[in-house]
Amino acid sequence: MALVSISYWMVTQTDALPLSPNEIRWTTQSEDVVYGYDIYRSENEAGPFIRLNPETINGAGTTDMPSAYYYADRDIKAGKVYWYYIESIDMSGERKRLTPVYASKPKSIISW
Repeated sequence: MALVSISYWMVTQTDALPLSPNEIRWTTQSEDVVYGYDIYRSENEAGPFIRLNPETINGAGTTDMPSAYYYADRDIKAGKVYWYYIESIDMSGERKRLTPVYASKPKSIISW
């Protein structure tokens, strides 16, 4: 099983034109046999969740050094809250939810 010491994770966004993405960022303090990460999103806290990234985000394998990761969710709509979590995948393919479910703030609805 992959062991990950996560020190930071958050979903951020800015109100900019055009609609800017929700940014999912996380930092690990160490990783042990980590193949990679997948990002999941739902429009409801309880799910269902879908995998967002078309390709697994490469992990650092095994390291005692910090690693920073980023994913931009560009397929979002103004005024909606989205729920996210990160899943780690070890070198044998075993998956484990790495983070709790975290909600984004809704983007502003811009009217002219």
